[in-house]
Amino acid sequence: MAIKLTAGYPSKIVFKFYDENGNLLTDLSNTSATLYSSLTGEAVEENLSLNYDSGNQYYYLIYTPSSDLSGTYYFIATGDDSEGIKRTSTVFVDILPETSNLLLVDFDKVTKFINDINVDYSVLPSLILVATEWVQDITGKIVLPKTFEEEVKVFNKKVYLSKFPILQVNSITDKNGNEITNYSIYNSELGILKVDIRSAAEIRVKTETLLIVNYTAGYDPIPETIYTAIAMVVGYLYDRAKYMNFDRIRMLGVDGVLSKDVLDRVKEILMPYIKVV
Repeated sequence: MAIKLTAGYPSKIVFKFYDENGNLLTDLSNTSATLYSSLTGEAVEENLSLNYDSGNQYYYLIYTPSSDLSGTYYFIATGDDSEGIKRTSTVFVDILPETSNLLLVDFDKVTKFINDINVDYSVLPSLILVATEWVQDITGKIVLPKTFEEEVKVFNKKVYLSKFPILQVNSITDKNGNEITNYSIYNSELGILKVDIRSAAEIRVKTETLLIVNYTAGYDPIPETIYTAIAMVVGYLYDRAKYMNFDRIRMLGVDGVLSKDVLDRVKEILMPYIKVV
């Protein structure tokens, strides 16, 4: 059974080595571990040093998954015994995504379609991430608040940002670093700002036309309709997760896992938020 890890948080990975007769080996040399992707079989991190706990008679590794890792992986630890025979120990892990922006999610709301008395909360961050990414793709909008920075042009005193809805604008500068202060959110849902050029520094915007906008896009609070859509997807994925690992779910995608009736229902309730191109 795979151990649950969360990206950005350290965990202890325990390895035990045995000989052909099932005897525990406690005096190994040249010990190290390598992390592999279960999906591709490729090595992700190599030559990870092992420590030895003499009291509990096992080797271990303190490992912190990087933020770009999520899904199912496995460690293969190796060490040489007293006769020079290389011994191995394998541990499977499920790496869950960083949960910093998932703290904004009401877990009770996204688990209301899970038919399980004892909900396994350890798998929820991964399932919520997949569900929200899919909702974002369908609607063309950011759900969980995230900060972006982009270089944009001014058209008739308006700026059109690529991510929305706009939650807040953190800063606007021209390409020379001059701060632009006279602006307002013209249409949050469509990502449009209105820039009113008045000051001496801002007058240059008329000819340079390029601005650097740092802003946060997403919903806070998340609309109930979107919560319901995420909950329906999470509930179905949670049931599927009993039969397939997280990598398989991500590879197939929500469209490949959800039944047609559930998929159609979710898309229907998301219709008011779907971006019209």
